[in-house]
Amino acid sequence: MKQGYRIISIEAADIYRHEQENGVSVGYKMPEKKSDAYFRLFKIYLDNSLDSVELENAYKRICRKKFSFQDKSENEYTLAVINLKFNYTYKPENSKPIKIKDLRTAAEIFTTGG
Repeated sequence: MKQGYRIISIEAADIYRHEQENGVSVGYKMPEKKSDAYFRLFKIYLDNSLDSVELENAYKRICRKKFSFQDKSENEYTLAVINLKFNYTYKPENSKPIKIKDLRTAAEIFTTGG
């Protein structure tokens, strides 16, 4: 029986910084696959449950892509689910910090598409 999936946990301020540096069209640049930095992003564990099974089935049906991948140790990882944290503000070099409230608004606009 599957143990569950490891999912990405990332700070909203890091995503905002990447978008400011690379352009919104690029968004967040993931580290190179198979690197230690890449696998360090997968900090959270999504337990195996009826919800995760249904999510996997819906993802495969709608997106027609693989839901997960394995590493050498046969740990399961998925990019279909992320944990977005709001612990830090974004502090540009020469202007006012972007407050957590504004980061939440930006994330809401991004996830709802408008």
